[in-house]
Amino acid sequence: MTIVSQEEHVHFKEVLEEFRELTNEEAYVHIFSQRMMKPVPNRNAEYYGCDQRIDMLPFLKTLVDKLPENGQVFDVGAGSGDVVDFALQSAPKNTVINIEEPNSILIQNYLKTLKRYPHLRMGVAYDGIIQNYYRGKIVKQYPAQPQDLILAIHMIYHLTDFMMPQIDPESDIIDAVSFLYGLLAPGGSLFIVYADLLDYANSKAACGLAEVFFREKYPKDYFADHLVSIYKARNQLLGPDGTIETHLKKRFPNTEPKLKSERRKTHFFAESVADIGVLCLATELCSSNRDKFKLAKLQFCLDYVSRYPESIGLEKETGNVPQKGCWRANEPQVIATLTKA
Repeated sequence: MTIVSQEEHVHFKEVLEEFRELTNEEAYVHIFSQRMMKPVPNRNAEYYGCDQRIDMLPFLKTLVDKLPENGQVFDVGAGSGDVVDFALQSAPKNTVINIEEPNSILIQNYLKTLKRYPHLRMGVAYDGIIQNYYRGKIVKQYPAQPQDLILAIHMIYHLTDFMMPQIDPESDIIDAVSFLYGLLAPGGSLFIVYADLLDYANSKAACGLAEVFFREKYPKDYFADHLVSIYKARNQLLGPDGTIETHLKKRFPNTEPKLKSERRKTHFFAESVADIGVLCLATELCSSNRDKFKLAKLQFCLDYVSRYPESIGLEKETGNVPQKGCWRANEPQVIATLTKA
């Protein structure tokens, strides 16, 4: 089924021209900040490009409400600070916000956002990758210990380089989660959210097109198979029946790690099919570096969503939500909370 009108063809050309000269870092801002996280005026945690934040808010608010005065929060893969606007703004007085974010554009936006809330204090701001903390690199911007709440919201996609010949995504996740868990105060929580990109019987996630892209464009390489292995490892460790507790118990025998995890039905939204195609780039199809963005990835997503819209559940939103009348596509997420008892 093809759903691309003449008007949509114009949108396709416009977004291709928009991304033509961008770096990956700049492209990520166009995907994330300008589309996915465009705020709905006067509606807390609601964004025109997705319903994932409003979906996670009740879980996150429970954790923020438990923070003590002068508490410590560490936001890893922090993005541009939207979590401050929709959740952390209600944290107690003098809560210290520490951030890690390798995208230099996003980290500057985060710092600007934080300045709007004078009751919150800035801790460290590190513009490198999270792996540097636990793989032997000396990092001066180290957050204070212990941390009362650690956020890892939609950042897990950058833990394993699926383009390497040999990968071990399970170990990569265990190492990252173990490092963060080790920073927690007793009773503290690690809040992890990620898109579930595995194919299911009748649906594919929009960002699951990464696997389709690499399988079609690089059929003799291992990239697509590696992505599937990564998707499975996430669910096996952090999903509703995840085994991460067992691994943490071995590394931290004097603690009692407790995992609560749910798979949630969430979506991307856009006014045009072209912008749905742009949103499909959000995870493994757009790196966080300053290399030139590869336009072929966007072209592939545009072609795919126009030819196979039903595979990602593409349809018009009819519900009583701010995105009514927009295009909607599947992008389920897993919300996992690890508590250190």
